[in-house]
Amino acid sequence: MKSPEMEATNYITSKDVKDIYDKKTGDLDSLGLYYREVGQIPVQKENHQRWGEEVFAGKMALKALNALSESDIIFPSQKEKVLMALEEGNFLLKRLNSRIDWVSKRLAADEYKHGQDKKLDEDFMKTVLANEELVSDILGDAKGIEDEKEKEMMLEQFIGRRINSAHQGQESLNDLVKSNLRLAFSIAKKYSLDNELSNLDMSLSDIIGYANEGLMIAAADYDPRRKTKEGKTIKFSTYATWWIKQSIAKAIADYGSMIRLPVHVHKELKKIRRAQEQDFQDNNKQPDELPEKLGDAFMARVVFSLDEPIKDGDNTVTENTMKDSIASGNKDGYPEEVAEINSIKDILGEAFLTLDEREGMVLERMYGLIDGRSRSLAEIGRELGVTRERIRQIKEKALKKLREHSLAPKLRAFI
Repeated sequence: MKSPEMEATNYITSKDVKDIYDKKTGDLDSLGLYYREVGQIPVQKENHQRWGEEVFAGKMALKALNALSESDIIFPSQKEKVLMALEEGNFLLKRLNSRIDWVSKRLAADEYKHGQDKKLDEDFMKTVLANEELVSDILGDAKGIEDEKEKEMMLEQFIGRRINSAHQGQESLNDLVKSNLRLAFSIAKKYSLDNELSNLDMSLSDIIGYANEGLMIAAADYDPRRKTKEGKTIKFSTYATWWIKQSIAKAIADYGSMIRLPVHVHKELKKIRRAQEQDFQDNNKQPDELPEKLGDAFMARVVFSLDEPIKDGDNTVTENTMKDSIASGNKDGYPEEVAEINSIKDILGEAFLTLDEREGMVLERMYGLIDGRSRSLAEIGRELGVTRERIRQIKEKALKKLREHSLAPKLRAFI
């Protein structure tokens, strides 16, 4: 059985650290020093599951503290401690809220391929709701205590335990990330050797940075309860690898085009280049035509000038340019788009009739349907005088009604 120190060489080899010495002095440069430092951190695979559980408990504690921060029952000194803990755990809380939104949508759509995934999501939402009910019960009990000192002591104990759990979750997150920095480096190194990235203005340091961002997200989202089809616990390294590659792929998509393309389009473009290279090797000439699907993706790379004349439906060049069309609000350049926008507005207006007044107000403000400015859950909550969590619940209820509306298929056709 390998020791943690021996495991440190699993991902970083002598080949990985070549060319990291300063050619003038012969000493390690800053990147080389980073490699050496990372290589000395033990992997500690035996602790990954425990750290993952502590991170999850910390996120639940932060969720409870966030609810407490919006209450006027806790004392000023306690609120100050709560806000400090929330500031420290801001990243974990954001990832938790993001997962709650995603799981809620997934359960509403009910498109699970495996029953165990659905059960895991259901258990997750039950844990979230139980956590919310616990906070609600504590606040209710505190409200019923007349003795201020007794009330303060009860709240202090509850808040203290949550702050400790949140702090432990943050510590475990850091441990999980540190012990897997070499994995992120190993994947980043492979991407840096990809010939297709040679034209991009991305150094190895840049790629490592994006790899580490993906690792941070993986550490925050890792659920040690999730299992494979065979019933085995998913290893953190397996889970983190997907997030690291996703983060690097997104960065490459951003760097690789004058106009930012979605990651899936970037993957299609990669298929095009490989198809062209293969065709050239087989026929010794560039391909004349591309498959329709790849051709559509290839067109995403085309950049048009704002001064280029616009063509109408029969391909006749008009006097208007793209710049003129934008300046005139697109009224003359693309009348079919104006009609499409009006049609969407009509369908939305009819679908919104099924919502109550508050649900309609939440969606209008959240998606900027009134003035074009999207508002956050907290902003809407302050405007309507309710908590951020309550706004999220109203939003989910309203979206579920719209998904079940008879006009939903028509609306999806435009999106």
